[in-house]
Amino acid sequence: MKPFFLITAFFSAAISVYFYRAIVSAIKNKAAAYLNFVETTIKNSAAIIKKSAIIRIEAAAAVLSLTLCAATGAWFILAPTAIVMLVIPKMYVSFERGVYLKRYCAGLEGFLEQLISSLKSGNSITRGLQDFCAADNSPVGHEISMVMQKTGLGFSIKDALVEMKNRVPVSENEMLVSALSTAIETGGNLSVILSTILQTIRQRNSLEREVKALTSQGILSGIIVGALPFMLSGIMLLMDPELMLPLFTTGQGLLMVSAAVVLEALGGFFIFKITDIKG
Repeated sequence: MKPFFLITAFFSAAISVYFYRAIVSAIKNKAAAYLNFVETTIKNSAAIIKKSAIIRIEAAAAVLSLTLCAATGAWFILAPTAIVMLVIPKMYVSFERGVYLKRYCAGLEGFLEQLISSLKSGNSITRGLQDFCAADNSPVGHEISMVMQKTGLGFSIKDALVEMKNRVPVSENEMLVSALSTAIETGGNLSVILSTILQTIRQRNSLEREVKALTSQGILSGIIVGALPFMLSGIMLLMDPELMLPLFTTGQGLLMVSAAVVLEALGGFFIFKITDIKG
């Protein structure tokens, strides 16, 4: 067997040397295509995401996978790791986008309060937006600064606000952009309209907090009930292994465990659906 492996290694090395340039070029092309994919994924998200953060996560996953393979000798781990690494950018961007949208919604109240105060003091809508984005570094300030950059490039405020609404698709933006666009086109007391929107947003936030408090009990009950069978199984396995081992070593036992896992998953799914109240 040893000569066979030596011959295989020799021919592999020879082929690698002969096709060195082609291999390097293919690797560079694949790396460039992957970086382009990452940049496109980030560009399509409203969140402020650095490409270097995704690359660091990818590198950490690769190092961890190679370490596990070297320690255990199970090189088949590389296959699922490659799949996970392809999914990591979208997962990371989706997570950061969710955090960004939550921070954006949380900062809308302060934005509306400052804008209403600016309008009541006699400033224009453009001046109020400029003052806010100059003093605020939150997601709301970032989005408003992008609106002002668009207007500086020749876009109308209405078009820039509509683009912001499409970039940050939250229900609060639907109300805000619609009201601002209508007020800019038809005129009217903009501070009164924004005060009404502010009051609506506050009422919605209060209702969401109340709903979250009411549904948290159901979620906690679901977690406890779902974890209880696994905890009891672990305790019984430690106390009396002979009684529990047939459950994992026989066909009937494995069938029962599989059915229990499926029923647990269905129960968790239905509890999540019951407690997930959408506004």
